[in-house]
Amino acid sequence: MAVKEVRHADRAVMIAKRVLSARHICIFLSLTLSVYFVLSVYDSRWYNNPSSPIPCPQSKAFLLQLSELISDMDQVFRRLEIVYFLAYGSLFGALRYGGPLPWDTDADVGVLKDSIKRYSLEQLQFEFKKYHVHVSLDVAKGTYHFGRANVSADGFIFKDLSQIGWMRRDASDGGWLRSLKYLIHLGFPARLVTLPLPQRKFGKAMVYVPRGGFEILKYHYRGGWETESPPVNCGRVGLAYLHNFTTSLYGGGPQCTV
Repeated sequence: MAVKEVRHADRAVMIAKRVLSARHICIFLSLTLSVYFVLSVYDSRWYNNPSSPIPCPQSKAFLLQLSELISDMDQVFRRLEIVYFLAYGSLFGALRYGGPLPWDTDADVGVLKDSIKRYSLEQLQFEFKKYHVHVSLDVAKGTYHFGRANVSADGFIFKDLSQIGWMRRDASDGGWLRSLKYLIHLGFPARLVTLPLPQRKFGKAMVYVPRGGFEILKYHYRGGWETESPPVNCGRVGLAYLHNFTTSLYGGGPQCTV
């Protein structure tokens, strides 16, 4: 009888340990998701900081130089058969305005790792030097930086995660938590960048964009992806003025609506 009671007690202890372990896992996951949310907000805190407002709109000269930079990058990428596409704010700008967002500070493109890894950084620098564009690579962040004069663009490297049809940023900085963000918050279905890619007007040039129009932005900006969210400094001019401003700058033509 005593042996049975001991066995029951041992079993009860084991069950209690399992319950506690499950509870600890839930607490850990809750804390992880909370930190992940804070990290997402932290990354975009500069955008709506009224103490250092972004010029709105940027000068016409700056926006035209930015679109010309993308146009020259497009020529190099096409010649080298590197698969690229407009990303983030630059994609939104192309679909809504036909060029860079009137408040944008740089341009963004995505590049597929399998197509760009064939070239060394030195080879890319040689090709872009013909257009007076400087190229550097941040391996930890999986990002190429392209610059000329006072304009710049980021080229974010994407790869198909284990060939399962899900693209994610090819970056290693920030440890596992940042990798989780790149996987969940910045990933998207690979079908959106299958060839051939469609093209859209960006300033004076036609450049490649993902399939599905705004669809990829649903994955990059999960909250309010369809909403035009200019920085606070744009409030003084209004969206109607910005649309008229870019129409005169980039030329007319129908733009996409959500």
